Amino acid sequence: MQAFPRLELQRLGSLIDQIPPSLNQSRLCEQAILGWRKYVAPHTPPESDLASHNFPPDNIFNAVTHLMLQTANVTAHNGRGVIPHIRHLIGIWPTVWIWIRLAQALVNHLPEGTDSGARLETKRNWHNAAIHALAFFLGFRLEQNPVFDELTTRVKETDGVLQMMATSWIQEAEDQHAAGFPSSRIHQISNPETISEFEQLVLARCGGSEHKLASLAFRRIARNLHLSLPNNLHVYEQLADDMLYIHNSIWEPSATMYAAFTTHSGWVTFFVDVMFCLLSPRHLLHMPLYSALFSSAMEFISMRIDEFQCYTEVRELLDCTPFLDVIARGSLAIRSAYDQLDLDVFNSHCDLVIDFIYQFAVHRPVLSRIDRDLAGISAFLERKATPAAISLLDVRSKIVPFVEIYKTFTTSAPPIFCCGNREVFRISSSSNDVTHGLISVTPMTKKGLCIAALAENSCFIAAMAARNATGEVITKLLAVI
Repeated sequence: MQAFPRLELQRLGSLIDQIPPSLNQSRLCEQAILGWRKYVAPHTPPESDLASHNFPPDNIFNAVTHLMLQTANVTAHNGRGVIPHIRHLIGIWPTVWIWIRLAQALVNHLPEGTDSGARLETKRNWHNAAIHALAFFLGFRLEQNPVFDELTTRVKETDGVLQMMATSWIQEAEDQHAAGFPSSRIHQISNPETISEFEQLVLARCGGSEHKLASLAFRRIARNLHLSLPNNLHVYEQLADDMLYIHNSIWEPSATMYAAFTTHSGWVTFFVDVMFCLLSPRHLLHMPLYSALFSSAMEFISMRIDEFQCYTEVRELLDCTPFLDVIARGSLAIRSAYDQLDLDVFNSHCDLVIDFIYQFAVHRPVLSRIDRDLAGISAFLERKATPAAISLLDVRSKIVPFVEIYKTFTTSAPPIFCCGNREVFRISSSSNDVTHGLISVTPMTKKGLCIAALAENSCFIAAMAARNATGEVITKLLAVI
């Protein structure tokens, strides 16, 4: 490795960096391929170095992994200038593959205790470059046509390629010191067969458990949000790719992971937490870059609520999350991103969820929670005329009569027929379906939900009857049948 032309490769890398991709993509491809052929291939270590851990020096790795990123970034724009160079990319692939494996072996071989400071950043850079290059050669954001397909097929059929991607995807989710989350790019590959093979490999490594795979998918998003450096703008691209995987799975009932994702516990809490994290100061500065993430999280919550339409989802939303506060602040933040499409998606799904919550205001716990949470943000809502704020203020005005009756009800003697709660509890207990003391943990039918609501709130309804409010209550209950 003494004779490796590192300085020459670095100068070539600087030249490539200075050429805007939009001006001369063909020349950029030529220069990147030249770097591999002239400077890297003649000095590529033998396969035996992978097993012996005889790694090149860091400065050589830095130069080569930089060329990896340049090759992937320059050629991933689908421009016509790339097509004449595809066969040359096929030619350099064996060399690229050796360096990808060297980079991953070195990252995995770093001893314990070195995952801090500059060394951690170096590890992150090598891992990101290697996996990003691997994803590109597999077809990351490449359109499907015979020319590109020839490249991606050759790469996919290389022994160990998809296995490395699957292993990296799992390790990034499980490793407390994960060096980034670039394996998410696999979800942007255009060939559905490649996606399916990758998913099956991950599933096999999860012991065939679809629920374990789903948990890993959620863990990737959570760790990326909480642990990644906010100045690394690739964070938001990786988050978007991982959320795309969940989105594609739940939109297609025939998808392998459809059942595992749609029945995953804590769904509502998780995506409120995603929005809450994105509103933190370290992320908020970059809102224009991730407004689509924020609206997607809101869409996932709306889809879940609409799919099951059950009391437990509403209780989870209000009891376990600061949902009303998040959407009030989020509506203002996403408006500042100036992306009308993302704003429209967020507002439409936000309205659906707010309306659904209001339907459950006949439940005393829901009513008291809505009243308390809205009281805490009323001053903010009155100052910000966002669609979410307007919808929440409308709910606040509608529940005023309910709240007044509820306050009177809690300080008065119960009406004569007040055994409904005990009866529902008895029926639920006999079917082993008790949660929150009353309502089934499994999604109930709308009719069952209505009956349970009537029984659970029999005393409260009686109090409303005394105040001539029964018509409103019955109308709201019938709305969920």
